[in-house]
Amino acid sequence: MASGGLQCGSKVWGVFYFGENRGTVDQARRKISFEGAAVDAIPVGLISATENWNEYLAADGAEIRLKSLATELFRLDLHDIDGNPRYVLRTHQVIVISAPEGLKKK
Repeated sequence: MASGGLQCGSKVWGVFYFGENRGTVDQARRKISFEGAAVDAIPVGLISATENWNEYLAADGAEIRLKSLATELFRLDLHDIDGNPRYVLRTHQVIVISAPEGLKKK
C-alpha cells in the first residue's frame, strides 16, 4: 500500500451516514482484517463526492464501463511515514459490457 493510500477490497458492506449524522465518525471500534492481521478500526461515515465511470474499448469492439462504489470506510490506529492515518476502504465493483452484434451469442 502506498504511503497515505487506501487499502481496497471487493466485499460489499453497508455503513452510510446521512441526515443528522452526515460526516460523523462512529467511535465504536471494531476489529477488521488488515494485511493478514486483526486490527482496531473506527468506522468513518462516507459522504459521496463523485463516482465516475471508467470507460474502455476492447480491441474486439466491446465497450466496457467500470465504476468502483465505496461502501464502507475505516480509519486505523496506524499511520504512514508522513504521519497520515491509514484507512481501509471497502468497495463494490459495477461492470457493464456492451458487445458488438457480431460477438453476441444468438
